Amino acid sequence: MKEKHSQTVRLNEVSADAVEQVLDFIYTGKIRLTVDNVNGIMKTASLLLVESLLDIISDFLVETLDPLSALHLRETSRLFSLHKLEEKVKECIVENFGVVSTQEKFIEISEADLRKYLSLDQISASEDDLVSCLLIWAKADLSKREERFLSLFKLIRLQHVSVEYLVDTLRNDPLVKGNQNCCDLIEKTMHFHSKPEGIKKQSKRRDTVEEIFMSATTTVEKITQPHVSHESAVVLHGDKLFFFGGYLNSNNNIATNSIISFDGREWKNEGNMIHMNSTHNYVTDKCNHWKNI
Repeated sequence: MKEKHSQTVRLNEVSADAVEQVLDFIYTGKIRLTVDNVNGIMKTASLLLVESLLDIISDFLVETLDPLSALHLRETSRLFSLHKLEEKVKECIVENFGVVSTQEKFIEISEADLRKYLSLDQISASEDDLVSCLLIWAKADLSKREERFLSLFKLIRLQHVSVEYLVDTLRNDPLVKGNQNCCDLIEKTMHFHSKPEGIKKQSKRRDTVEEIFMSATTTVEKITQPHVSHESAVVLHGDKLFFFGGYLNSNNNIATNSIISFDGREWKNEGNMIHMNSTHNYVTDKCNHWKNI
């Protein structure tokens, strides 16, 4: 390297301010990260191989992670080898796939990654959403992706696609109509809906169960305004209605993990689920024990 013959080392594409902050961290162990400075500091820390600072940056970015930023942070985690962040991003994408797949950057994911998502039982999206995002992804670069479309299409559990979407939209899609094997799969599925005997039933996704135990000592918070949600799971338990997750309004595409109850008089925040959910179902037994199905 030519730097070994010079008393000056140039760090291109990083700002003097970022270099100063990284050097301060090296000597003091302290750093102040913000959404405005984190990228510059991350680039500098990577160039200078300051692994301890990259770990701190990874933790910081995990705190900023949401379904709308997941694909961007996925690239960041791979570019800078932020393994903890990459794992958290994977979890976020799986738990919020219906939202993540609507983002513009989704069409840039690799076939291998899309195949992994479509193969998962625990993916958080309806089968309608999964086949829709597959069609959008394939058509974004049809000349290169059409050949692989059938193998990905076979991962869709067509028996759980809504009949309306299957008949009115999917069966008439030009990409599907142009592939005889896809047409055969749809016809077989339509036959299943009319006469399921003798046809193997496909399992639903999200077969794992999230259990929620509501104890008598659970601290609840009263809500002064009526709770309005969209696509929540609603369960009548005892003398209360419980609303699990859903969207806060019809224009919001990020689900919540809230558990709200109403006893005819008061609205209360009963706590939170582990995961954000929408368009799902809950059942309850005689105890305060809930299962996501």
